[in-house]
Amino acid sequence: MAATPAYQLALAVPVYNHEPLELLEEAYAQLQALPFTTGIYLLNDGSPSPLSALEKWAKSRRGVHYHRSTRNRGRAAARNALANWADAEYCHFLDDQAIVDQPKFWAQLWEARLEGGVVYGPAAYTPQPAQGSELRWRVGRHRELRCFPPEDPYGAFKGHHFLAHRRIWPQVSFAETLRGYGHEDTLFGLALEAKAIPIKAVNLPVYNRPLDPNPLFLQKTRESLDNLCLIEAQFPHWCHRFKLLQARKRLLKIPGLRAVMGLLWPAGQKIMEKGLLSPAAPLWLYDLYRLFYLMVAARSTSRKR
Repeated sequence: MAATPAYQLALAVPVYNHEPLELLEEAYAQLQALPFTTGIYLLNDGSPSPLSALEKWAKSRRGVHYHRSTRNRGRAAARNALANWADAEYCHFLDDQAIVDQPKFWAQLWEARLEGGVVYGPAAYTPQPAQGSELRWRVGRHRELRCFPPEDPYGAFKGHHFLAHRRIWPQVSFAETLRGYGHEDTLFGLALEAKAIPIKAVNLPVYNRPLDPNPLFLQKTRESLDNLCLIEAQFPHWCHRFKLLQARKRLLKIPGLRAVMGLLWPAGQKIMEKGLLSPAAPLWLYDLYRLFYLMVAARSTSRKR
């Protein structure tokens, strides 16, 4: 018989170069008010700064566990480490930039739990974007939220905010070969589907702030496209689930198109990036940029977080 876990519900937060004390104070208060055992696990994923205030906060509170890794291993490895470390029946994974503004958030999440499965929620976005972060805001608000709840909950899985039952972890984990930004969440969702692990998308959002500035979001976009090439090489059986890979596959059948796009790319990249860094960049230009990059410039590279 398996040992009884220390907590019925635990919050697991991977932390990198950031001290989310406001989030943790809110979480601690809400979790302590629940009528069952709760805990918090904080994994400092090799931050270059000491995060001494966070460590002091953790040591001063009952049921809060803190560990600092000696090196940065990336989001996928940090989530896997937390899954192995957290001694809880249900574990809520939450990114360190999250903002919770609902007074009964964890009580509602607990009510939505799925035994033997995973529950996840969307990101929330303000009515208007912050100056300099318009592109990330537009993609999130007009693409991600418009498609929630998703028709394909496995393929649309997001790892920034999800509740998992402890029974899933011997069966699945996050792919640590994807070291840059992007698509480790999608692979995890597809792994859940392959193991027939139940999943549910619930309308219980969290804010993630500050949003990436436009130049950083473009950099992360390129990293995610490089990761698509890595997925194509390492997980070919799942390529059909990625729309951009399917679009590229169709376009590559047109004779000479890739060569022409390659000739256009150096000048086209500068023009498109200038347009995408403007406050009113259209999403069709973002889609065109991604397709161009994937066709002629993306590589199967690994990058640190």
